[in-house]
Amino acid sequence: MPRDFGPVVRASRFRDLAIVAGLVFLALAGRLVWLQLVQGNRFRAISEDNRIRPEILRAQRGRILDRNGIVLADNSPSYRLVFDPGDRAFRRDAAFLDRTCVVLAEILGKDPEELRHQAQRARRRQEAPLSLARNLSFEQLSRIEEREELLPGVEVQPESIRRYPGGTLACHALGHLGEISEEELSTWATRGYNMGDLVGRAGLERQYEDVLRGQDGADFVEVDALGRRTNIFPELPGREAVPGNDLVLSLDAVLQKTAERALDALPPFGQPYPRTLPAWAQRPDSLGPSIPAALVALDPRTGEVLAMVSRPAFDPNLFVRGLTKEDWRVLNAPDHPQLHRAVASSYPPGSVFKVFTSLAGLESGVLIPTRTFSSCGGGYFYGNRTFRCWRKGGHGALALSDALVHSCDVYFYQVGIALGVERIGEWGERSGITRRTGIDLPEERAGLIPTLEWYHARYGKGGFGAGAALNLAIGQGEVLLTPLQIARFVGAVAVGGRVMRPHLVRRVQSVSGEVRRDATGESWEDGALAFSPENIRIVAAAMERVVMDNAGTGTRARVGSFRIAGKTGTAQNPHGNDHAVFACFATVDDPRLAVAVIAEESGHGGSVAAPVAQRVLQVFLTGSLPDDAAAAGDWEAVGGEGD
Repeated sequence: MPRDFGPVVRASRFRDLAIVAGLVFLALAGRLVWLQLVQGNRFRAISEDNRIRPEILRAQRGRILDRNGIVLADNSPSYRLVFDPGDRAFRRDAAFLDRTCVVLAEILGKDPEELRHQAQRARRRQEAPLSLARNLSFEQLSRIEEREELLPGVEVQPESIRRYPGGTLACHALGHLGEISEEELSTWATRGYNMGDLVGRAGLERQYEDVLRGQDGADFVEVDALGRRTNIFPELPGREAVPGNDLVLSLDAVLQKTAERALDALPPFGQPYPRTLPAWAQRPDSLGPSIPAALVALDPRTGEVLAMVSRPAFDPNLFVRGLTKEDWRVLNAPDHPQLHRAVASSYPPGSVFKVFTSLAGLESGVLIPTRTFSSCGGGYFYGNRTFRCWRKGGHGALALSDALVHSCDVYFYQVGIALGVERIGEWGERSGITRRTGIDLPEERAGLIPTLEWYHARYGKGGFGAGAALNLAIGQGEVLLTPLQIARFVGAVAVGGRVMRPHLVRRVQSVSGEVRRDATGESWEDGALAFSPENIRIVAAAMERVVMDNAGTGTRARVGSFRIAGKTGTAQNPHGNDHAVFACFATVDDPRLAVAVIAEESGHGGSVAAPVAQRVLQVFLTGSLPDDAAAAGDWEAVGGEGD
């Protein structure tokens, strides 16, 4: 039967088609109204987010300079690689993420599996983009540019990277940087920190993080469909980055380098300090055998630290460019190169402590300068044992000044008996020499001069041995001091008893030189020693004889005719060979420098530690080092072989 295409049918079909078309049109119109009017603002924001992206302008970190303007830490231009595992390209094709990780691993020299695991974890946690590498080489930048289509989610960002021009110079005082952790970011984000930022991890970098760190800025940029930057988006105003403030330190770079080279030349145990420095110790960026040691040199009048050294050392630039497994192994070696021994290690001070014992004895009335005790015959029998003197043949009968000059142990054993543990501990507390100095570094630890209560708490009432006071009197037993505490104490003796708080920062200034803080105008006085000026004068005069008399144990610290006062020490070490200790100040009539040196397992203070101090004193007092051989030519003609 033929189909009916008559007018009525055509009219009916047209009506049906019109209704369908009208419904489709209404649906489309309704959808457009919904998208553009109701949801318009939302989708406009999403579109802008896809097209316009904020770009962080990282602020320059403030520089660190020595007192004379020598740069110890600054910044250099660099590039870092940032990878976003949550990029939309990976949402479309999960396998693309694996291929990208393989390409990135090849460029960066990393393990592909480790990189893939890192990316997957960040993607699951919806973390911010990963900072995969800093300080990219030209070759790496070129390879990234060549494979741009294979690297979605990858962005190369310019940044200012920390640089330490001196390498290991003052590394422990300066500290180092490290990338901010997830935990830190969760609490520091409100302070303007972002993922991938470098923050201070040790030393001054950590102590003055808020001062050195600037304020990041931002630009808004347009990106294409692949997320690549096209141009600045001018409709949204950016924010300029504000650089951090500079730190001007009290450190003297020349004196610091002198001290470092002097410690680098320390000899093996049993050998005297070399007459001439080995060639490697005189090169600018070379380390010696890294015998653990520390040195502090400060101005006793102000507390300004002029040199602060810890050995072995490390290069803080390693932390900025990224640590390799070999770097990590070296930094965590058994000799602990990251440990700041000048402030974070405490040692038995040995005979240097006899300065304190002398002052405590004079103040307590158990000593008068002319009093002699039982003659020293090389040992002193007390309780059920003989306590030996460092000189086997003994020193005979001595008064206080001669006892310090010769560092006679037997004399001070008897002072210790007269004082007793209780009074030694009380004078330790009253003098305050074991408390933290308050230096502007985060790693400082306290020292120890045990009190009667300390012994009771540790060993029970009466739990210490009969010879405890004898050991304490010569700086052994439980007595522990840091090199910084020793330098502060000797410096206080130099200036008549005034105690100054050691510090490293002299000035905080903007990048343009505007002074934000002037520490030289601040008061750094931190109390006074609990000893009379007259008794301090008596002991200081004996300390001068230790260095300036030919029979003294500290003659190897002499610098021409300059009047130098000091005290040697050889501290017994229960874990190995003796530590060499020396502390001094110069000059006696105008005290401008106090120095403390500790060399672990190196032998006698007079033959090892005193020559180290001598090189620092030489540069400080004369401005230059003499010929090494000439400076050491008469060392063996005078004393200095003893304690």
